[in-house]
Amino acid sequence: MLDLVAKIIIIAVVAIIGAWDVFVVLIMGKPEATISAVLLQLTKENPIIAFMLGVVVGHLFWPNFRG
Repeated sequence: MLDLVAKIIIIAVVAIIGAWDVFVVLIMGKPEATISAVLLQLTKENPIIAFMLGVVVGHLFWPNFRG
């Protein structure tokens, strides 16, 4: 049951991020407000953000062998 809830939350977050990017580019005409543009600007100001994102992504996708 909890794995289903986790999957729903992940799908919802990805859909919201996608919808936000489409909204700000197509409707508002502000490509500088997309998630990627904002993250790029933030990481230029605070490089630790890029490092921490790398740690999180590495943690999520590192091979997980269960024996």
